[in-house]
Amino acid sequence: LPRYDELLIGYEHRDRVIAAKHRPAVYSKNAIIEAVFLVDGWAAGTWALATTKSDAVVRIRPFGPLAPAARAAAVEEGEALARFMAPDAKTHGARVE
Repeated sequence: LPRYDELLIGYEHRDRVIAAKHRPAVYSKNAIIEAVFLVDGWAAGTWALATTKSDAVVRIRPFGPLAPAARAAAVEEGEALARFMAPDAKTHGARVE
């Protein structure tokens, strides 16, 4: 989900998507709402696009350990997202931090 996604701001009860203990990583005190990725319908971490003149990399920051399949899926989706968001970059990638 991108920053400020409706799912993260448009509903009073967000407990169906994000655990209370992970909210500080998503909702800042100065009204910034970070982009998150979901695993089985739950917020599992944040992501951000980092670009240089020639590179585009999606940095994936899970809230905790990811199962191997979820980790591989996050990297695959991150790479596709980097290609979509920065089509002119020479290289695209994703990494779990």
